[in-house]
Amino acid sequence: MFEKLYKVVEGSYCDIVAPKSILVAVSGGADSVALLLLLHKLSLKKGIYLVCCHVHHGLRKTADRDAIYVQRLCEELRIPFVLKKVEINTDSNIEAQARAARYDALNSVMLKNNIDVIATGHHMQDQAETVLLHLMYGSGSVGLSGMHEYQNKIWRPLLSIKPDEIHAFLHQEGVEYCFDETNDDESYMRNAIRKTLIPDMLKLYPKAVESMYRCASIIRDEAIAWQEYADVWLNQNGFFLNGVNWIWRSIFNGENIALKRHIIRALFNKVSDAELSFEQVENFRKIIESDRANVFHTVRADINAYITKERIHLYDYNVNWDIGTIGYADYEGEFGDGVFTQALDADKIAGSVLRFRRAGDRIHPLGAKGSQSLKQYMIDRKIDMPFRDIWPLLAKGNEILWVIGYGVSQNASISELTQNIVMAKYDFILPDGNSKKGEKKK
Repeated sequence: MFEKLYKVVEGSYCDIVAPKSILVAVSGGADSVALLLLLHKLSLKKGIYLVCCHVHHGLRKTADRDAIYVQRLCEELRIPFVLKKVEINTDSNIEAQARAARYDALNSVMLKNNIDVIATGHHMQDQAETVLLHLMYGSGSVGLSGMHEYQNKIWRPLLSIKPDEIHAFLHQEGVEYCFDETNDDESYMRNAIRKTLIPDMLKLYPKAVESMYRCASIIRDEAIAWQEYADVWLNQNGFFLNGVNWIWRSIFNGENIALKRHIIRALFNKVSDAELSFEQVENFRKIIESDRANVFHTVRADINAYITKERIHLYDYNVNWDIGTIGYADYEGEFGDGVFTQALDADKIAGSVLRFRRAGDRIHPLGAKGSQSLKQYMIDRKIDMPFRDIWPLLAKGNEILWVIGYGVSQNASISELTQNIVMAKYDFILPDGNSKKGEKKK
């Protein structure tokens, strides 16, 4: 059995581009102990730097026993050992909290020790349990695809191995392991699936676990293909730069519903690593498909969107928009394109600066009878609200002389009284995707 499991682990190791250092998450249970032994053998052959981490949740009376067991095993194998203690609030979802705290602890150890990947002992039945959980919750292809063998620096080399094979390996090696008594508590959903639902399924079809594993693999491959297509779609039909994120609404609405869901997930992956629930995706999709415009929508507590008639904006509160630069050249008889080049009265713009908007800004539009607030000017010209705070302006005090891409002020334009003319040239892309190299993509 050792040869089979070792071959699987070694093959998986090569598939993930052979990391030089691995943090092994070991609870003391059969799966993680088997993984540690297999990776220890692999490390001796490949020269891998191996570190073991045990996360102590403090939820069980036997938790100290497990920590001591793992520490002693590491001493025998001469593997560096790290113990991380975490605190869990027992008043709410203990399973979810423990999982989040565990991965936070593992990630902190990985970063502190400059380790390449984290290895966990998840096996084939764990995958089946995950698929069944997501099926009951009504998940889409992302959830039904289950756990990835390798994703976000989490490596699961035993995912194709049955738990019986793991136990057989440990028995042959004469290795004992710890038992988590909470695994028998069927008040936890995953335990109930493991102890009741899956055994009943195996009575009906003995290969149910293998079939669910295969099904998850197929769905995962298809989900990856959809996601890759959605990423291409975003690059073709959106704009993503320095925290400014938006896509064309009309093009989105012309796609089929399956692609729309993947586009929404891909869009949110631009600002967050967390997954959206099916309900969050559907609620957002339906608002986009409606006739509503100029509305805020809270997709999740930390993610907001703004939907205009033309665009779907995703707020990134870490926007770091580069205002660009303005250069000046001699006037050669052309008035410019009004977008990136503009002939201006050199004397009137003396002392002006390039900046973003401020409270109290006003502009006298060319040809208008008088001035108006910059806010109203932007509304009249349908500049999307998310763009307004990062739109480049040529200003002197609170007087706006040129709203780049839209128009020049009467107070900066060339007139019969103008004595000196200068050609102003803006050298950057605008938040709406307009650039000096071409027109807006739509």
